[in-house]
Amino acid sequence: MKRLFACIVLFCLLCSCARIPAKLPEQTSNSTTETSAVYTPKPDEIRAVWISCYELPDAAQGEEKFRERAEEMFNNVADMKLNTVFVHVRAFADAVYPSKLFPWSKYSCKGSDPGFDPLKVMVECAHRAGLKIHAWINPFRVSSSDNIDSLPQGSPAKKLIGTDAVIQLKNGIYFDPASTDVHALIYDGVREILDGYEVDGIHIDDYFYPTRDESIDRAEYEAYVSGGGDKGLNEWRRDSVSAFAAGLYSLVKSYGSDKIFSISPAGNIDGNENALFADVELWLSTPGYADYIIPQVYFGFENQSLPFEKTAKRWASVSDGRVGIIWGLAAYKCGTQDKNARSGSSEWAENSDIIARQLSFVRPLNAYCGFALFSYSYMFGKINENAKKEMQNLENML
Repeated sequence: MKRLFACIVLFCLLCSCARIPAKLPEQTSNSTTETSAVYTPKPDEIRAVWISCYELPDAAQGEEKFRERAEEMFNNVADMKLNTVFVHVRAFADAVYPSKLFPWSKYSCKGSDPGFDPLKVMVECAHRAGLKIHAWINPFRVSSSDNIDSLPQGSPAKKLIGTDAVIQLKNGIYFDPASTDVHALIYDGVREILDGYEVDGIHIDDYFYPTRDESIDRAEYEAYVSGGGDKGLNEWRRDSVSAFAAGLYSLVKSYGSDKIFSISPAGNIDGNENALFADVELWLSTPGYADYIIPQVYFGFENQSLPFEKTAKRWASVSDGRVGIIWGLAAYKCGTQDKNARSGSSEWAENSDIIARQLSFVRPLNAYCGFALFSYSYMFGKINENAKKEMQNLENML
């Protein structure tokens, strides 16, 4: 009997050690959600950060300084126990690498050849730091200005002006998401990246249809109807964007099953489907459009319109697990007022553990594969004390 009792005690002790509690976030007085007391992160958990075109090292200062800054940035990411970077290589129909299709970016590269290949350097530095690096492109955005003359020489949009492939609006210039010529151009640009660089994946974000205006793609839609198509305009638009996504997914996978294609749509499912014409529920429920969907759930728990928990649960309910979810979290809101949250506008300013609690909430959800933070400068730049505490509380969860 004593031997049996001893065995039972030993078994219980072993079971209690099977899962080691992650360090809990520092709780603040206004915390609204319980943090799970026990969680052992999965070894393949994706822990990503976006590095936007505005945050890239300055290539105009030369290769040596660019490399030093890239190494510093990627080491910061790795030191925080993150493992993936989404690096902005094409923000406005441009490139941060020598391209035969797109002009040099006006951001890091100041619109001209810096004399070296910034993307090559970033791939080398990221891999040396132990990080995965995904090339992030905005496929349909051309310019934030409506002035055609302001487009750089060599912009492919200039060659397409006057055709149905380019949309000119008051808030900017865009490629038409329904244009097969545009699809071909974007595919060629991605092929150029995959041919030339050992990136681990291709990533696109939430710029799809720039407006609901029915005139912007009327010619293509009328041709579709004349050919016997019977779908309404909105459904046809969603189909056009989905066809683009499926084609891009197939292209990326043709370079190897280990190459990843991810899409990061806005956090409002209804807004995606009815304003941007991005059929995110299809992409998340059906393999063949993306490896991962990264919804930008940039809302606090107290957001009046889209509270975090309710919004996250809805996203998680769409996937059956075949398409993974990486949760986009709003590092940029830490320590600030969020006027769009209405009655919850002070939540981010009054708490310092929101991101950690959000991570704790989504980790057990269906199809969970990781998280991504927007963006680098709001984590490692000049940030306020609340934001610093947010990042420390997050790191305690890793």
